[in-house]
Amino acid sequence: MKRNCCLIFIIAIVLLSSCIGQEKEWTVDDWKDHLMFVDFSSAQGSVPGFVSTSGNVKNLPIGTHMAFDISSDATGLPDVPMSMVLGLTYLGTELVNGKECILLDVSTKVEMEISGESMTVTGRGKEWLGVDGSPMKVEAEGSGNMSGMVIPMTLTGGLTEETVYEGHDCWVFTVTEEVEMMGASTEMEMIIYIDKVSRAQVRMIMKAEEIEQDSGYIEPVYSTGPSTWELGPRETITTPLGTYECQVIYVLEEGKTVGTIWATKDMRAPVKYVYTNETEEFKFEMILVLIEYSSG
Repeated sequence: MKRNCCLIFIIAIVLLSSCIGQEKEWTVDDWKDHLMFVDFSSAQGSVPGFVSTSGNVKNLPIGTHMAFDISSDATGLPDVPMSMVLGLTYLGTELVNGKECILLDVSTKVEMEISGESMTVTGRGKEWLGVDGSPMKVEAEGSGNMSGMVIPMTLTGGLTEETVYEGHDCWVFTVTEEVEMMGASTEMEMIIYIDKVSRAQVRMIMKAEEIEQDSGYIEPVYSTGPSTWELGPRETITTPLGTYECQVIYVLEEGKTVGTIWATKDMRAPVKYVYTNETEEFKFEMILVLIEYSSG
């Protein structure tokens, strides 16, 4: 009897020891809560100067900083080669019009080629996002440099209303952009209707001096439905930050894989993210690679 009890006790200790140190496998929901990243599929030209985010950003330690190298390529669309370095720093929360908002410091450096001419645009500013993802407010300034000509720019904007337009539940965001060129200042106002689910721009009214142009309804290029995530295998990848063993996550829209994320539990941003969208008329690909990270 004693021998049997000892045997049971030993088996129990072995089983308990094997459980200790075993890490719980994360689910899709765990990864969604963990990651904050630029969601390419929901940034269909929505608001100039705004960065779309996902995940529980307000749960990040204040001061968390990340920077990404972003490149894009397209066929069947206007060919504007572009590369960008995007920096994001979480500054905490603030109230805007009585609504709690996430406050981000945003810096950008964009290099592009237009009609054979190279242009560099740099900017720095702040954006306020509602905890529901709504774009609440933006303040930024920067400059463009083309053929040695420096063009100062400022941009301010805010959420003005919420409405339904052509079947889309929308935020209406008004942006004022001021550009100085050859001693003259030009101001333009943009009233942008943004689909709440996809962040797609579905209408834009532009006003400059005495001219007003209304785009009418803009058919979204990509899906306006919600995306879903699926867990893939584990892979080891190397980036400028180092070598990481990552969980692969597939992003699906309407059952089609449009994105692949490589993520690690050590960082609250993807190590790498590739977004691709392809139709019969065009193909678009954007690649995001994490190049800086600190947890505040």
